Amino acid sequence: MKATLLSLALSILLIGGAAPASSADFFPVHVGAAWQYAAHDDKNSRVMTMLVSGTAAIPGARGSYFVVERLDVTGAPDAQRYQQANLLRVTRDSVHLFGGTDIRTGNKLEYLFFKEAVVGTEWSYVMLDGTKRFLKVADRPAQVKVPAGTYTGCLHYLDSLNGSFAVGKDVLAQTWICPGTGAVKMIEYPRPDNPRAARIFELRSYKSH
Repeated sequence: MKATLLSLALSILLIGGAAPASSADFFPVHVGAAWQYAAHDDKNSRVMTMLVSGTAAIPGARGSYFVVERLDVTGAPDAQRYQQANLLRVTRDSVHLFGGTDIRTGNKLEYLFFKEAVVGTEWSYVMLDGTKRFLKVADRPAQVKVPAGTYTGCLHYLDSLNGSFAVGKDVLAQTWICPGTGAVKMIEYPRPDNPRAARIFELRSYKSH
């Protein structure tokens, strides 16, 4: 799966005197972990599963990665299974997404997908195709209700192409990530190169391994 969702995808310091939470708390990535989502737009609905299928070592990269794959409605792998995988590296205070190899320099690129931060913190990264992505911590802690239950102490962040975070205008995606579970809700919006309807993903179930 390409890097939109997960298009999946953290670590925060909970407000109110709580102890620091690590990226591993918000991204409980272990081989065998699986998240099942009810996915729908204005016309269609389906079930999508994200599965941590293994680990991968990339020569020249900064460390080992978890392979996070997307499975179709029946649970069988998509036709291009590995090509639709994300490679994630989780540290104490950040989550990194493997971006590929820069053919000009041969360097292995990582994108800072998340970092521990207070509300209002913004950061950005440049993808291999030159596209710049901007992210912002919008709310913490947040409460989210989805088919799997009600989650508290969650992190809510926004993803934008232009650095403006007006929901309904400039935001590409919203994600809610909760301690001990990971991403429980995601909304993906139309973008200039793909004017499809907005898609909503809500967690139905999660198993740790």
